[in-house]
Amino acid sequence: FSWKHGRNADTKGIKMWSDVFLHDTSTETIAIVVMDTQGLFELGSTTEENGRIFGLSTLISSIQILNVNGVLKEDQLEHLEMATSLAQIIVKKQKSSRWKPFQKLLFLFRDWTDESLGTGFEGGREYLTETVLEESGDEDKRANVVRRNIRDSFDKILCFLLGHPGLAVSKNSFKGQWSQLN
Repeated sequence: FSWKHGRNADTKGIKMWSDVFLHDTSTETIAIVVMDTQGLFELGSTTEENGRIFGLSTLISSIQILNVNGVLKEDQLEHLEMATSLAQIIVKKQKSSRWKPFQKLLFLFRDWTDESLGTGFEGGREYLTETVLEESGDEDKRANVVRRNIRDSFDKILCFLLGHPGLAVSKNSFKGQWSQLN
């Protein structure tokens, strides 16, 4: 995929890699398709457009990675919940309430700088349960309903805190080389 520095988006809509990668496990062969979507919640994108892109990419993905820069905002969780609402309607019509429409959701917090939690999946697990998906005492509060609907939509929800790579990435001379990262 192409990428670039700057404030203007590089990806519009959904792009899929033309090759399918096959991975053999001990019991099966898994097909891996790599896909990139435009950033959700960006200036100039509509709620409807965000819902379509997120919904379609989530329906065809086994793992949906929600790439967040810094802190997740409440309206972003509401957009996520809205994108899963159609699936929730379908689930409610099923006889078994244990079935969830989507497989995995991974919150990827990039450029993470809060050292109190650390980084990686360990810090992410704490941040996910104590902040992102934590409910307040008021059971009917909209924020709690949003969090419950998100949890009810995915079999597994993970969180990864990815530390800031260093100032080199913000310079135009950065060419994507590992040696330039902190």
